Amino acid sequence: MNASDYSPPAGTRQSRRPTTPVCLPWILAGLAILPSAAQDDTPFTRLFDTRIASSQPRPQPSAAQPPHASLVAEEILDHAFTGDALLRNDTIAVVLRPRGPGADVFAITPAGWQHRALVRLAPIASLKIVENNAGTVALSATTPAPAQATLTFRLTAGEPMLEIQPGQGATFVHLESAARHVVVPDYFGDDMVITADDGSPQGQHRAMSAPDAPGAKALLCLPAENLLLNLLDGGDAILMAVWQSNEQDVWLTPPGGAPAGPTRSTHAEPRPPARKPPPSVSQRIRCRSGNRIWLALLEGRNLWHASVPRDSRPWQPPFPAKWRCSRPRANGVAESWDCQLMTTAAAGPLVVYPIDRAPATPLTVLCPTDVLRNTLGVGPCQYILACEGLSAQGDPTPHSVMTWIEQQFAAGKAQQASDDIRDRLARMRQHVAAAHANLRRYAAFAARLRQHLARHPHAGHTTPFLSILNDLDRCLAPGLAPSAAPEQARHWASHVAALIGQTNALPLCQHLASQLRSLGATQDRTLATSRMSTRRLRAQAQTILENAAPGTSLASEVRRLAEQMLQTQPKTAEPTGDPPS
Repeated sequence: MNASDYSPPAGTRQSRRPTTPVCLPWILAGLAILPSAAQDDTPFTRLFDTRIASSQPRPQPSAAQPPHASLVAEEILDHAFTGDALLRNDTIAVVLRPRGPGADVFAITPAGWQHRALVRLAPIASLKIVENNAGTVALSATTPAPAQATLTFRLTAGEPMLEIQPGQGATFVHLESAARHVVVPDYFGDDMVITADDGSPQGQHRAMSAPDAPGAKALLCLPAENLLLNLLDGGDAILMAVWQSNEQDVWLTPPGGAPAGPTRSTHAEPRPPARKPPPSVSQRIRCRSGNRIWLALLEGRNLWHASVPRDSRPWQPPFPAKWRCSRPRANGVAESWDCQLMTTAAAGPLVVYPIDRAPATPLTVLCPTDVLRNTLGVGPCQYILACEGLSAQGDPTPHSVMTWIEQQFAAGKAQQASDDIRDRLARMRQHVAAAHANLRRYAAFAARLRQHLARHPHAGHTTPFLSILNDLDRCLAPGLAPSAAPEQARHWASHVAALIGQTNALPLCQHLASQLRSLGATQDRTLATSRMSTRRLRAQAQTILENAAPGTSLASEVRRLAEQMLQTQPKTAEPTGDPPS
């Protein structure tokens, strides 16, 4: 992988309807007629007081009877709201309703304003303006004492993202949306895909439980690390959540916080969009002091697609991109791969969404990788390397190093750059050795945990963990094979160095570069899938503990070991010298 190849663009058992804003028609009409801040495409932010505190459903107002929303002038921070607070920019709007369930999030679409999410925070006792100018608006909302909690909601001009800053007393951000599929993406491994098979709470939890969470009754911990995708009903929007610390966990919960009924393990195949009533999927993301959470709205016609086994309809991607294809399996872990073009009918079940840009992706399109870079400041390669303690200056990955070296040979500059070539080869070998050492640590962790499970007296408690351990062993095999060993990288690197000064060396350099890139790609995928398996072990343990399911003592130890594995970053190996010339 290459860290520099990306350039961003300029339940209860009672069935019930999904949670929606109580005065949705009125709010939508209000958004449509609010005074425009700009008649052109200039990005902006604005803050309004609706002057009516809404709590009950209201009829759709006519054009002759518009809501009397008033603009709060820029730099005014002491405004006392008499109604709901409305923050908006040129792409999204957020309505904070003191008499409602929290903050409603809307997106502007060709069909008008569409409700996309609810950040549950109720009741709201006070609203305070933090920022109010043409580039940024921010508003803090606080619940009453004694269980006082504060969240600050922030919009910036031109960005389809809501930034949430947890304040004193905030433990979780509770998010609700009409998601058909919840995806834990893994850029270099396999996604986890959880499907809401209908709109009822019990249907949601049947789909979310499955073999990895046999004791789950109300809450399911997801193995997500920093990001999560909600593929919203209808296929035209993705709600992406990003959080700063990989120590923050994320849970699927009963919609509206209601207790969930008993669940059973079953697998729900993906459904085509809009074939059933919109589901109501509820999540909570743990707050951590000083760490922000972002909600990004990715909008576009047919932005994501789902097929079922007997679906023979061909599907055409709406724009060029790196499309992620995931075929869910019974345990939620999908078989995933990337493609740039897919015009024929796919053998379902299959979920497809754009994960990254391609050279021809329109600049107006926002992909999850764009959001990842705009929020966390890193691309997918840098992200996984940082998680594994392998980040370094200069990008020493085989992909990056060998691409640069090929360029030197192609330009006839290998002799002049000989010292730099040898230095980069040495740092690449160091990186490969460090990645291999991490894989050996995963193997040792798996063996140690398997021995611990073998000593446990209740075999039924160990079954879900053993299933994940078997997956981990399968994940590790390619990266620990002799063909991916550091010795092999040293061997090929020495041959590259020996080409310096030779004539017609480019074809052999390209062949060696291909071998080294393949080794690097094998390490990337093995590290990603091994980390995902370890996160699944931790999430499985946390689910058992949170729901007081049988086997809590074992789950506590599994969680401790998995967290230790995920958080310990080894020292990077030192180079063992330049390859011989």
